[in-house]
Amino acid sequence: MPDRAARWVKLSTFASIYGGSVPTHEVASTELTTFRSTDRVLPPSLLTRPLTPVDDLPIRTTRRNPPRRLREGDLVGRNLAKDRIWTVLPASYSGVQPGQGLVVVQPSIDVTSMEYVGAYLSSPQGEAMLPLHSPRPSVSIPRLHDLMIPLPAGDRESIRVDAVDLVAGHVAMAEIARNLDEALAQIFEHPDPDEIVAKLQAAASLSREIADGLLVYRRTPNTG
Repeated sequence: MPDRAARWVKLSTFASIYGGSVPTHEVASTELTTFRSTDRVLPPSLLTRPLTPVDDLPIRTTRRNPPRRLREGDLVGRNLAKDRIWTVLPASYSGVQPGQGLVVVQPSIDVTSMEYVGAYLSSPQGEAMLPLHSPRPSVSIPRLHDLMIPLPAGDRESIRVDAVDLVAGHVAMAEIARNLDEALAQIFEHPDPDEIVAKLQAAASLSREIADGLLVYRRTPNTG
């Protein structure tokens, strides 16, 4: 049990939690934009940062309706994954069907921002508190209702903005890592000595620019 229990609340006191229900075999890819958002399905593989545009989501191949649909403001994560990518959904996702393998936390009363809840669940401490099945590390939806969330003190909107900025920083860092990995791979695509040198210099220049930018950020006083 967490210390100072009065500052902790059960997730189910301000949200309902359910698992995605649309099976993979009822989902088909399409790039057509004529389908309504209510025909679209969000599978775990397309829960990404940044979020996949609704028009790029696959459609459900049957006319069956899911027990529940996604709504603006829902916090959604992957059930069985190393990186669950907890994400708050925008208005464009209202009506989209949740695919199997998703965990949906749908706010019922306004206690704290769902962006903050997503930040907590994304943290090592939050991940360690998740009730998991054994031996597969999938989330137990019934037991997730009892998960304790630490409530922050302070302005709700400021907390929400800070949580959004935290996610944006992770997205930017992931993009930097991808760029550096691509630059490294390109060095050795063709074993020509001159090309290797030129590509190594280009990759090193990119790396120095990134490192210098990070150093400038660390040296900038926090005036907030």
